[in-house]
Amino acid sequence: EGLPGAVVQGPVLGNYLVQAVQRWIGPMGTLRRIDWRNQGLVLFGDDLRCEGAIVAMSGASPLEVQCTLSLRNQRDEEVMSAKATVELPAEWRP
Repeated sequence: EGLPGAVVQGPVLGNYLVQAVQRWIGPMGTLRRIDWRNQGLVLFGDDLRCEGAIVAMSGASPLEVQCTLSLRNQRDEEVMSAKATVELPAEWRP
């Protein structure tokens, strides 16, 4: 297909984002929804990092948090973007 090497499939990358969110919210939080969009190729051996930001918080108990996520490669190219909704206990603070 003319690709420069073996490509990591989108669902694998989506799972990487899910794991990053779950590590961030911890065992008391619940990931309610995540939607991602593939934006570039990821080759086996690429270095990846996940960045995120809280864009909205609402409610009292549980606290609903809306986040944006970005998966970037070693060239700082965004290869995947996502939006996530998580629920956290009222006492949680960023």
